[in-house]
Amino acid sequence: MMKKICRNLTILLAVFTVFLAAITPADAAKKRVAIMPLEKLFVLSESQQDEETVAQIMSDQLVVAIGDSGNYTVVERTQYDKALKELGFQNLYAEPEYAAEMGAAFGAQYIVVGKITLVKTKAADKRGFIKKIAAKFDTPYRTNIALELRMVDCQTSEVILARTIEGDRGGKTEKDSLYNACKDAAANFMTEVQMLNPFAGRIIEVNGDNIYIDKGLDSGLHKNDVLIISREGKPLEANGKIIGMTEDEIGKAKVIEVTADYSICRVTDSNQVVQKGDIVKRGK
Repeated sequence: MMKKICRNLTILLAVFTVFLAAITPADAAKKRVAIMPLEKLFVLSESQQDEETVAQIMSDQLVVAIGDSGNYTVVERTQYDKALKELGFQNLYAEPEYAAEMGAAFGAQYIVVGKITLVKTKAADKRGFIKKIAAKFDTPYRTNIALELRMVDCQTSEVILARTIEGDRGGKTEKDSLYNACKDAAANFMTEVQMLNPFAGRIIEVNGDNIYIDKGLDSGLHKNDVLIISREGKPLEANGKIIGMTEDEIGKAKVIEVTADYSICRVTDSNQVVQKGDIVKRGK
């Protein structure tokens, strides 16, 4: 118990004054997330990159993806780099309580911890006539990256999200393919995070490919969110009562503008004519 108290005090004293000044009124409206350095549990072979560079690129992409979501603001890395060097961050992935303490001390409501388990970059195989032809239509390099990520609630120490995330993309150079794969993995992680905040609304107007829905800023909806469009079908009955309706997916839409009371989306795919009253939900 005494050891834990001392550790808590050390963390708090190391970062409290920095983060007290760092929180702005604009940030206060969003949920603050601290992203810890990723553990490097992978081996690079035949690569011009080093483990530290890979981890840094992946961390940077997580910062961008989480920040661009609109629901969260990311604690600036410079604000806690010194504290991390002094206190260390080992075992954060395995010890959610310790991670929560660290995140709370950094002024965050959530903390993301994780480890990179696989990084594999391959050059296009040009051996043989057929492979040479195929290589002309593919990228010169392709990278696959895999991570184990956890998102911890700093107030409850609960792991609210634990996923194995992958990214797989090509590029003109080895570094390009690595960057693109990291960006893909970060986007996949944010898809999982966004699913923690379910969203549902209805279409109130249709104007060509643009649809207007009855949800605005307070719903947590943001520009570029992808929504699934569904239509209610048959009623569901149980014990003589209607408990719901079946839903048939009819298309997808992308949010292009969010106002205080409504949002405008553009239909990107549909197998039926979209109508007023159709349902929209957050999708992938």
